[in-house]
Amino acid sequence: MSVKALGWDVHRKFSQVSVQRRDDDGEIRVIERKRLEHFDREAMRSWLARFEAGTPVAMEGAFGWQWIADLLAEVGLDPHLGHPPAIKVLAKSEAKGDRCDADRLGRFYLRGIFPESYLATVEVRCEPASKTAFKPCCTAWACCTTTAIYSASEAEPGCGSCDCRRLREPCSTASCA
Repeated sequence: MSVKALGWDVHRKFSQVSVQRRDDDGEIRVIERKRLEHFDREAMRSWLARFEAGTPVAMEGAFGWQWIADLLAEVGLDPHLGHPPAIKVLAKSEAKGDRCDADRLGRFYLRGIFPESYLATVEVRCEPASKTAFKPCCTAWACCTTTAIYSASEAEPGCGSCDCRRLREPCSTASCA
């Protein structure tokens, strides 16, 4: 029986994804590579929906992993967060590049050597560490919590994907409510 996994290389505006399969003989093969643009979430959902529920997705704990992990869980996939320094050590003698990185993450997972980090749930990420220091924001931005530094002016968070226009207003999205 073959086992399938996705390697996911996260970038600021896009992700490079590698679909891989480990056959009965232990050979790991790349089935497909895809560049997914972050601005088109519906296209991302429709492309991911074709994979079997519970398919593992190995991604590095890089900038923006939070909303991607939420999206993967939403479509029924199983996100796994990799430990960046440990991945760097494992990959030190290999070529570097977006396609190579996605292939490498999937290959590490299928070989059983993927160094995992704790993948915090939405509830944990939305829980403020200190009620005076953090306010919840939406998961569509890089992080679910925005440091609340209040000033006399009405500061706007960078999210723009929900109604939390000022840091003083709590987020109205369902994931942080």
